[in-house]
Amino acid sequence: DDRWQVIPSQWVRDAQARWTHRDDLDLDSIGVDVAHGGKDKTVFSGKKGNWFAELKKYKGTETSTGQITVALLREFLENIGTPSIGLDIHGIGVAAYDIAQETLDISGYSSSGASERKDKTGQLGFFNLRAESYWMFREALDPDSGMNLALPPDQELLADLCTPRWQLKSGGKVQLESKRDIIRRIGRSPNTADAIVICWHEGNSASVKDFYPEDHRKPMMHNAMTEQF
Repeated sequence: DDRWQVIPSQWVRDAQARWTHRDDLDLDSIGVDVAHGGKDKTVFSGKKGNWFAELKKYKGTETSTGQITVALLREFLENIGTPSIGLDIHGIGVAAYDIAQETLDISGYSSSGASERKDKTGQLGFFNLRAESYWMFREALDPDSGMNLALPPDQELLADLCTPRWQLKSGGKVQLESKRDIIRRIGRSPNTADAIVICWHEGNSASVKDFYPEDHRKPMMHNAMTEQF
């Protein structure tokens, strides 16, 4: 592991080792990372409590419009209950969100949104919502948390979750490596990790509320001119 890696590799491997297949997919939340073509993928992640379902992935060329993305999302939602949904509203995700919000319980996830949370020690703040979400997921994966997350045994997911690095900025704020730098370094975007993290952030299960009792999520407004990485 790199010394500045956000999530230790062994924590992800341990979570994947706990995973078992389930036929009952009554999910409580879903995270959607929408691709913009090229090598990127659109990824749907769903969870029930601390258990994450197998990821559903599509090539970016298969989700070229918001209408197509929402149609695939509706297909994914069949027979899995009525979960809350968090959807990345960067780029083409905005179009999908605008269409989906008319009929679905869905939240727009803006990675550049402001963060008011502190880490569990109360010492560290976060540069933006993306840094907060990844760190929140890191804390949940920590063996000392007792959360015992179960992640699907997906090698791409293992690689993606272990890719982002972080640095400590002035004011004690955690900042993640930019998506541009990640793509430059590994040749692709960590779409599966983003979907999982958005899913966890969106989650309103009892386990999340117990772990973060002070949570007071506020709606994140999208600004098309804001840096999303």
